[in-house]
Amino acid sequence: MWRGEFISDLIRDLNFEKYLELGVARGSCWNEVISPEKVGVDLMNDSVWNIPEVISKSTDDYFESLDENKKFDIVFIDADHNKDSVKKDFFNSLKHLSENGVVVFHDVYPLSEENTQPQSCGTAYAFWVSLVDLVPENTFVYMGEPGHIEGTVGVYFNSNKKIDWNFFSEMNHTYQHFYENLDKYIISKNSEYNHIVDQHKNLWVV
Repeated sequence: MWRGEFISDLIRDLNFEKYLELGVARGSCWNEVISPEKVGVDLMNDSVWNIPEVISKSTDDYFESLDENKKFDIVFIDADHNKDSVKKDFFNSLKHLSENGVVVFHDVYPLSEENTQPQSCGTAYAFWVSLVDLVPENTFVYMGEPGHIEGTVGVYFNSNKKIDWNFFSEMNHTYQHFYENLDKYIISKNSEYNHIVDQHKNLWVV
């Protein structure tokens, strides 16, 4: 899967070492990611997917049991696709994200309203809309397979700006709002891989 290659390239070119994947499922992305340290979490792993290296817990339970000092350089969020679950996974990830870390989101670009069903992209796009509204300078999109519902990820660069939970309390963006503003949330955010890497490095120049 291209997502695994994309994440592996980020890990290599940004000298990252610690990777966390939330929502591994059958391992299509997980198996492709190359990182010195990999942690995967999936509630259904022991009963459905049975990947030996993956922790069989909900993401909430995983973070609750995690040492507060544990940090990851890159987190891929692809568990429950509901906007509120994505929000919770994001803020839990922030507590364990290294200073110059990156969060990658799947399901930010449902191609039609039909794709916002739970079994597809869900409402993860609504969280992405709110995140772009709040920190536009730290959010980017990478299209690995344009025109496919699996073809796009959102990328967030860790920010020194404090992100307020309350800002996300009313994530009521309709799909119509999202679709009518695709240029703001997807098209204008779409960047080539090298641009994403360069932008990340520019953010953290001392």
